[in-house]
Amino acid sequence: MIPVHPVSDAAAYDELAWNLASRGAYEWNNGDVTAYWPVGTAFIYSLPYRLLGHDYAGAALLNLLAGTGVLALIIKLGSEWFTRPAALAAGALYAFWPSQIQFTTVLASELYFQLAVLSAMSAAFDARRAYLIRGLAVGALVAAAAYVRPLALPLVVLIPVAVALYRRVGVRDLLIFATAAAVTMAVCIFPWTMRNMRALGSPVIISTNGPLVMWMGNNRNATGEFVDLPADVAGMDEVTRSRVLGERARAFITEHPLRFSELLVRKTLITHSRETIGVVWNQEELEPRIGVRGVFIAKILSSLYWYGLLLLGLAGAALILRREKLRGLFHPALLAWAYFAAIHAVTLAQDRYHFPSIPFIAMLAGFAALSALDRFGWPISRLDGERCGAHVHTRGG
Repeated sequence: MIPVHPVSDAAAYDELAWNLASRGAYEWNNGDVTAYWPVGTAFIYSLPYRLLGHDYAGAALLNLLAGTGVLALIIKLGSEWFTRPAALAAGALYAFWPSQIQFTTVLASELYFQLAVLSAMSAAFDARRAYLIRGLAVGALVAAAAYVRPLALPLVVLIPVAVALYRRVGVRDLLIFATAAAVTMAVCIFPWTMRNMRALGSPVIISTNGPLVMWMGNNRNATGEFVDLPADVAGMDEVTRSRVLGERARAFITEHPLRFSELLVRKTLITHSRETIGVVWNQEELEPRIGVRGVFIAKILSSLYWYGLLLLGLAGAALILRREKLRGLFHPALLAWAYFAAIHAVTLAQDRYHFPSIPFIAMLAGFAALSALDRFGWPISRLDGERCGAHVHTRGG
């Protein structure tokens, strides 16, 4: 019902995707080649452009398919880590999540990143497959996630560790799993690194924006959120600019540890403080239809939904920790949420930076909701038979 109207990052992805489709080059309109972001998101949106021209209907359809895939994986993983009723509850909560609906008409990386990460975790916890096969699949899927957002790179280590800690994998199997994952990811990313070497004159592994984001969140004037880059880096090429700002960010952290610690807390709170970006990035098309007041109400409703699910997610985490004690810390949903929160506490905060955690928060919220129903004796919470009420111990979640 709402047309796609690219603004901010979406406008940049639109530009890069169209240049990929029309010129066959990952470059800006002025002809400058780039690795500011990895190529994954722009490549995905270039696919419908190649077929339909510069039309946004195909992009919106791809977003819809990606969101549906995320929904299916939430239910699949939720069934394995919790119970089937809790997984269905999580799916329902995600299906009606306002920001995720709003991002159907936003050209962005979030939905595809969720899809790739959940696919990697689904492959990792697939007990029907040998650890070698799981490792190969996880490596390829983590590489796909990294081509969308570079913060996926450490997952090639974290996912095997999560499986080992939560499923008690033997040392030999863990080594096979982790080695296969790491090698496969490296093989998948290597061609892009070499492309960057040829195009930029430097072996940029995946992208150049990481140090910029690190600097934005860690400098003398940092607020935790986006700040403009300093004027003295304006004339630098993107590789040099990335190196210089990375060095400044590391120097700031070393010289001001207390301020860095304060910013960690501040950025964690900011990242989880609201959920309005889906309205903001659709505002150009929403405002003529629902007015300024309608946009304001949409922001309030989106954030209220987020606050409710955040509280339910925290309740689900508390239930797991109460039942499983220290072992509950290794629950994959908790680990994933903690990782994504930590990475943005160290770098930069925005409300959309909690989007990678949303599938896991939805699972925890569904678990909390079904636990509450079970406590009050509602029969829907008993649809899973013997597993319900004992699943935390019998199925590791």
